[in-house]
Amino acid sequence: MLALPAPSAAFDQLALAALRWPRCALPAAGAAAAPPADDAVLHVQDMTQDAVASHYAQALLRVGGAAWWHRLHAALGGSLMAMARHPTANFVLQQLLESAPGAEPLTRCMGQLELGPLLGSRPGVLWKLAEACARLRTGGQKLTKQLRIALEDGASAAAAATTAAAPPTDADGRAAVFARGVLRQGAREEEGGDRGEAGVAVGAVGSKLACALFLLPRAQSEPLLTSLAALSPAQLLAVARHPHGSRALEAACATIASAAPAHGGGAGDKGKGKGKGKGKGKGKGGEGEGEGKGGGGAGDAGGGAGPGAKLLQRLWQVAAKLARDRYGVHVFGAAFGASDLPRKEAFLQAGSVAVVSSEQ
Repeated sequence: MLALPAPSAAFDQLALAALRWPRCALPAAGAAAAPPADDAVLHVQDMTQDAVASHYAQALLRVGGAAWWHRLHAALGGSLMAMARHPTANFVLQQLLESAPGAEPLTRCMGQLELGPLLGSRPGVLWKLAEACARLRTGGQKLTKQLRIALEDGASAAAAATTAAAPPTDADGRAAVFARGVLRQGAREEEGGDRGEAGVAVGAVGSKLACALFLLPRAQSEPLLTSLAALSPAQLLAVARHPHGSRALEAACATIASAAPAHGGGAGDKGKGKGKGKGKGKGKGGEGEGEGKGGGGAGDAGGGAGPGAKLLQRLWQVAAKLARDRYGVHVFGAAFGASDLPRKEAFLQAGSVAVVSSEQ
């Protein structure tokens, strides 16, 4: 099937035969498709749960275009949550989300998914959902809010169920629950809970989920940045030393760096220029979806007091150790690039100390 051009008559003929699909045409606009007969729907649902046939469904979604996306969604749309929980069908759902042809189809899928039950069990679905929201610029605010609430509720329930894990009482500890919950998705069993280094477990999928959330418009990724900045310097160092965690911190620093020019005069003049932000600049408020209030946000790489500046400050406190680590050095470089001039000098000084100490 992958060798055939799509769309084409030969491709459609093969797909129709494999899915036992009736020859029904899509509406002219291609926005929706009527579900086929029950026997075809059951056959397609059975395919998604089969270890071999599910790969065919994924390939069809990957190369079949919008027409076949709508057809398969018409057959599977009522069972998306069941697919998310299934050990095999969830991969077909991930491809369905990844291949969503527009904002409206993705919104329909989101409306049928509950995020709480997927935490810890099917993090790949959450990752693909976040990537789709970032790609289509829709649903990011709802996704971030639901994720944060589900993770905080889960942490509270876990703390209530055991006396060994009391909930954090300090402001940073409570704020960090969101970031810790995101990062731990997909962590190995032996790294689960708070048994990771410095009490932070990092999973491969959790890092990918964090990176996808940082691709959302700034106002929508702000809660994760705020939560990440609430981690202690020791916890941030542990995350940076992890092969997957380092990527999440690099993505956070890239978010800070990309926002800096839009917040009053760039990185070097500490937010006092004439940028578009509301902070100390003279401009008029943020522009575009997700820019929020401008200068009070992450462009605080220029010396402000927002979560971006707080994260960079805490990374600077462990800069020398970052510079000596095989993964941490990438975070060191990303933090350096996101910093204003005074902090760049501080990072360079810490890096020089690290080089000298390693040579001795």
